[in-house]
Amino acid sequence: MVVHNGRNILFIIILTVFFADAAIGLADSLDLQQYKNYTGNEDISGWYMSEKLDGIRGYWDGENLLTRSGRTIHAPGWFTHDFPGIGSQVRFKHYGWTRHDNPRFASFLQVINHPEMSNP
Repeated sequence: MVVHNGRNILFIIILTVFFADAAIGLADSLDLQQYKNYTGNEDISGWYMSEKLDGIRGYWDGENLLTRSGRTIHAPGWFTHDFPGIGSQVRFKHYGWTRHDNPRFASFLQVINHPEMSNP
């Protein structure tokens, strides 16, 4: 990018700060529990837990599957079909499908306009 004056740089800095602040604020607003070792004394009723598999941590808000930062995961309909509805307050921790294959898993989530990725 050729810069004739400081306006372009200032514009880029302002946009970067704005979007970084918005992303951080959204992640904080989800108030997801951070990883802790299970001691056996915690109340785990109402939680679904699984082994940590390669992938990403997810949150089901009753309508959408979200990442910790609040981005929507466009999961296929067959995957979310039987998830609880709105108001269920179910949080899925350590959401993932494979072992030792994080790059392939992450690339699967980035597929756009694939027939199996639509959520009817």
